[in-house]
Amino acid sequence: MDNTYYFITSSTLYKKKLFATEKSRLDLSNIIKDILTSYDYKLIGWVVLSNHYHLLCKSKIGEFIPGILRKIHSKSSIRINKSTNTSGKVWFNYWDKCIRNEESLYRHLNYIHLNPVKHGFVTQPQEYGFSSYNEYLIAKGEDWLLNMFTKYPVIDFMKNDDF
Repeated sequence: MDNTYYFITSSTLYKKKLFATEKSRLDLSNIIKDILTSYDYKLIGWVVLSNHYHLLCKSKIGEFIPGILRKIHSKSSIRINKSTNTSGKVWFNYWDKCIRNEESLYRHLNYIHLNPVKHGFVTQPQEYGFSSYNEYLIAKGEDWLLNMFTKYPVIDFMKNDDF
């Protein structure tokens, strides 16, 4: 759907921790941002972990999502295979969900921001450098973030999939 918010999750093949280094997570973050920007998509929230990522974005043209993700996955696969001196498939699949209201938007944003805590990378979301949390901390402030966590508590959307 055009001009719609989407929550997108993608996992590496066999959940391999191919993005375990800071450099690889930074590279993937930049690839995601660059490609979404080139399609005039607005990135609302994001997190990159060692074996998956979550995005919250607003589409310009909804039918472009598969092609956008193909580009993200192609470019990041080439880069990670080159840096690890390997070859082969990097990404397993992606899942997208249309966000239908403000409550769902902020619950998904909170889920994204707390995902590094859920997976034990950090104890506080501001300690993790590969998500939009610190961008919100600077732009909106800690009180705004805490209010969003209180008003829209996190629901574990992917609890059965370890995402």
